[in-house]
Amino acid sequence: MSKNSTGTTLVYFLAGAAVGAAIALLYAPDDGKSIRDSIGSKKDDLLDQAARASSAVVKSARDKFSKVSDQVDSTLADVQSAVGPD
Repeated sequence: MSKNSTGTTLVYFLAGAAVGAAIALLYAPDDGKSIRDSIGSKKDDLLDQAARASSAVVKSARDKFSKVSDQVDSTLADVQSAVGPD
């Protein structure tokens, strides 16, 4: 199975899951306001999780960039001292 076919299959699967979830909510015994409140609460939770995850990724990337930058500076200084002054 090619990557494109796998990706397409995954998209269709997720779309089907979303439709199924929406239908399940429509047939749920709760009233509309309760369902909307629940959806809003879950949306807010997911947005908070996404914000925390993205912050963690950005911090990790900055830390790694800083570490690599320091290593490059150190290596450059070692090479310059080994080669000597111009």
